[in-house]
Amino acid sequence: MKIGFAFCGSFCNHPELLKLYEDIAREHEIVPILSENAAKYSTRFGTAEDFVTRVEALAGRKAVRNIVEAEPLGPQGALHGKHACQARPRHHGRRGDDGGEGAPAQRQARCACHCDE
Repeated sequence: MKIGFAFCGSFCNHPELLKLYEDIAREHEIVPILSENAAKYSTRFGTAEDFVTRVEALAGRKAVRNIVEAEPLGPQGALHGKHACQARPRHHGRRGDDGGEGAPAQRQARCACHCDE
């Protein structure tokens, strides 16, 4: 199965997602898709160069890095319907839902592709 796996600039999630990505890469063909920010910025979670190198090495191919490269994937039917989104509950610092300094707020993130997962 050919699976498109996209990483956005949610850098704090990259270490956890790379574990999942590696597991999937063992059994399936992966098309790595990186947002421009994910491919460009080094953060406290690692350098952009190391991240891109690892993602491409695990997939055995160059990553899709911009909308021009990604656009044909849908119309061509190049990928199966599976995907991994970065939606998950997460802490938003010590700010409450009202923006105050209350207890840490848990908020359910939604998948950007609107899959409702």
